[in-house]
Amino acid sequence: SLSLSLSLSLSLSLSPAITIGFESIEYTVEEGGTLEVVVVKSAPFDSVIEFEVAGGNISATRAFQDGASSPNSISIFFQIPDDIIALEPPETISFTLTVLNPNPQISVDPDTTTVTILDNDVLVGFKADILTVPEDAGDVFIPVTISQDVHQPITVDILYQDGSAMEQSDFFITGPSNLTFTSNGTRNILISIADDTEDEPDETFSIALVNPVSGATVVVSPDTITITIIDNDVTIVDNDDETPTGDKNPPVIIIIVTVVIAVLLIAAIIIITILIGIMRQRKKRQKKFALPTYDDPDYPYYSSVLDKTENKASTEISLQTQPENLAIPNQQQENITSPIEQQEKVAYGALSNQQQENVTSPITQQLPGDQAEERC
Repeated sequence: SLSLSLSLSLSLSLSPAITIGFESIEYTVEEGGTLEVVVVKSAPFDSVIEFEVAGGNISATRAFQDGASSPNSISIFFQIPDDIIALEPPETISFTLTVLNPNPQISVDPDTTTVTILDNDVLVGFKADILTVPEDAGDVFIPVTISQDVHQPITVDILYQDGSAMEQSDFFITGPSNLTFTSNGTRNILISIADDTEDEPDETFSIALVNPVSGATVVVSPDTITITIIDNDVTIVDNDDETPTGDKNPPVIIIIVTVVIAVLLIAAIIIITILIGIMRQRKKRQKKFALPTYDDPDYPYYSSVLDKTENKASTEISLQTQPENLAIPNQQQENITSPIEQQEKVAYGALSNQQQENVTSPITQQLPGDQAEERC
């Protein structure tokens, strides 16, 4: 037993030590590509060596077989996921190598490697998603850009979509139906705007980039642009009373004339009101200072004069019908006149001077004594 243990210890000390590890400490792969990681051993070994390579959420297990016939390198392949996030910076993953059946004669070096994943997405799109042009713009160039250099051509189709602006009447397609990118740079879509004479509202249409074709992942953003055509026509109206379509505000001269007419109307109303007031005041003043007449109902003795006139008429009728019963002679009856008749005769000069002196006014006859004299 002593000789067996000595021979075993001698054999272990005489067996060469080996090293396994990654062939490179750095690997580079494109997004969506296949990563190849190589693990090598320094020399043949008389037993199986199992190991694991893991990085991120992926891993793989392999083994070196024993004996001289076993290969000294093993390749492990990993598929890298592909996304459509454009303009990503490079991403890195660290992979480690672990021996699953440890042995004092087996060392691992290097036991880590770094994998750099390059973004393979290409961004193609319009510089802006809105464009405004005047109706008389003529030819218009619409730029389309690409984010990076490409190793193979990228082609996108152009789709024109009518809106309120219609092709062949409001705009014309003068460029190709697709764009091809062979390197980094800008390509242009060419259209021509039709300048008509019709007064119309602003019109719009759109252009879209569709069907990208390439070996790489192509992201189109923004993929649509809306073009607004600003109308430059103004309707001229012959009727001066109407405001042109292009001018929403009335002319200054119309405003001035309207103000002047309004001021004149207000002034005329004020003048007429003043004149009416003056006439009314004058009429009141004339009525206040006018002398009343006996036949005026406002005359204070109108009723007394009227009664005497009626009595005079009755007296005359009685004298004509029964003169014999009267104590006044016929000659004197002929000379009897009413006060009113006497006033009329005085007015027409029908009485003699002596007769005029005996005439008294109806007012004096009605008033007794001193009052009659004062009234006269």
